[in-house]
Amino acid sequence: MGNSILFVNKRPGLIEEFTEAMAPFDFEIDTATNGVDALRLLEQTEYKVVVTGLIMEETDGIQLISKINQIYPSTACVVLTTKMNVAQLAYLINQLNVYRIYLRPVDLKGQFAEMLMDALSYYDHRKQYFQKQLILQSGLESSEGQAAKLTQKVQNAKDAVKLFEKLILPMANYSGKEARTLPEEFLNKRNYFVQKLLHQFIEIEKNTVTDLETAFQLIKKMSMQFQNEVVSCNQIGNKTYHKIAYQKLLFVVWILQLRAAGTKKAHHLKVECNAQDNQKLEVHCTILVNQFDWNRLEETDLGKEMISIAESMVKSITKLFEYEQDVDTVQYYVEIWNEKK
Repeated sequence: MGNSILFVNKRPGLIEEFTEAMAPFDFEIDTATNGVDALRLLEQTEYKVVVTGLIMEETDGIQLISKINQIYPSTACVVLTTKMNVAQLAYLINQLNVYRIYLRPVDLKGQFAEMLMDALSYYDHRKQYFQKQLILQSGLESSEGQAAKLTQKVQNAKDAVKLFEKLILPMANYSGKEARTLPEEFLNKRNYFVQKLLHQFIEIEKNTVTDLETAFQLIKKMSMQFQNEVVSCNQIGNKTYHKIAYQKLLFVVWILQLRAAGTKKAHHLKVECNAQDNQKLEVHCTILVNQFDWNRLEETDLGKEMISIAESMVKSITKLFEYEQDVDTVQYYVEIWNEKK
């Protein structure tokens, strides 16, 4: 099978651009201009990775991915499109388990090629997993236990969809007609940043967090992504909250960690959670960092755009998001309500 990749897009020019960009890499690439032809190729070959657009005649990208999930559950499906709406994005991530979503334009020879290499490895791991599942099928738990687990998974999925839709709604402001007038390099970097935020949320959503102690452990684990960062966590009170509240906490803190990392300076992040109110989790984040270094990111248009996008996403999933700044510290106050959405 090798490093087999199927690229599906209705634009012959984009197909040519993709194949030329991938020429230096050890990929085995087949192409199709529509979903029907793609399915014919899939009848003959199990591709490790399928990259597809969304808008195609007869069989569109969503229908194609849905079919692939049925016949080749190990295949990593990647969406490459110019735009999409909130409903499509939520459905692709939560229902079709799409590996990655990219908004064009994108750096094909750089970040996209690196992603394809990761996707090939993802296929190999998934293949091994499904093979083990078949072997272990005879040793599954009782039907009652399976039913209970399935019910919980369905509820978790519904909760995730609600939160995800709230999270990505602000992204509608960062696509569309205005993209045609912006420099390609600017768009590439902005789209990569948006994808990084969404992918991080997806990773956080995989964690089942039921208390602040576990959340603090994950916050410190996430801090390993960033250099020059020291993290300390503390809590007041011992109320417990719905897992969605803890996931929001993790995402908000990660956003602030990412913002602080942009200074490229050593900093200390203090996270204090007030868990005395059943209705809301109050979060105080203090970042010990020089004011000049903190504001440096706002000196460029791209930096301002990244900050605006990140803050819009945080505000979409919290009830209150405020901050104060002085010479050596930045303090954020966030209220996360105890709700299943």
